[in-house]
Amino acid sequence: DSVESGEILTIPIRLKNISNADLQNVEFTLLLPERSLIYEGSEARSAPPRLIQKIENLKPGEERTLEFKTRLFGHEGEEKKIEAVLLYQPETLKARFSSRNSQIVTIRLVPLGLSWELPATISRGQEMEARLRYTSNAELPFENMSVRIEYPAGFTFVSSEPSPTTGENMWDIGTIDRGEEGSIVFRGKVSGQEGEFKPFRATLGVFNPLTKEWVPYLDASNDAKIAVMPLFVEGSINETREG
Repeated sequence: DSVESGEILTIPIRLKNISNADLQNVEFTLLLPERSLIYEGSEARSAPPRLIQKIENLKPGEERTLEFKTRLFGHEGEEKKIEAVLLYQPETLKARFSSRNSQIVTIRLVPLGLSWELPATISRGQEMEARLRYTSNAELPFENMSVRIEYPAGFTFVSSEPSPTTGENMWDIGTIDRGEEGSIVFRGKVSGQEGEFKPFRATLGVFNPLTKEWVPYLDASNDAKIAVMPLFVEGSINETREG
């Protein structure tokens, strides 16, 4: 009922002819969620919208077992639907019939990490520096990963290491292997009121540069406070200056 994001999931499918007639032109279809991977031997590839497998006739009482290996990706708590459809034609009839079943699988955990190194206080108008770290505890690599940072109102981007790949807030980081750690350091200036909190939010996921579709897997937020400048009062009493 639940898996880690990116975990290998084995899906067994049991077919049985419970009728008294041969079933002909049997065709099995597996529908997997978008962005899933399907294994062919030891190699994984992007799963098509429909996996279709032709099956020879099923005799009365005959059973067949099919097995598929896949990897499902998503954010924590996301539900993924796996659907199986069987088309068949009884030998005594000309019409085709279908049998359908489905299963909901919940993403219980995303084995990736995001953490901020952000100053607790920042001075308005002066350049600040922050670091975002990303890690993986997954058994298998996460491929085609990107990081997106949402800056607070009043923030002006200056530079980063590495440089963004899209705009000023998107970084293509590619494959994250098990135990790998990386970071993005960025600099900028913030305007606002003294004592105002400025929220920074980062998301780790998959970005399609062609469709501009963003699929988040994990996010992390942190705040920085604009420093309150110390108050200085100066006056004079009987021509004696005090501050």
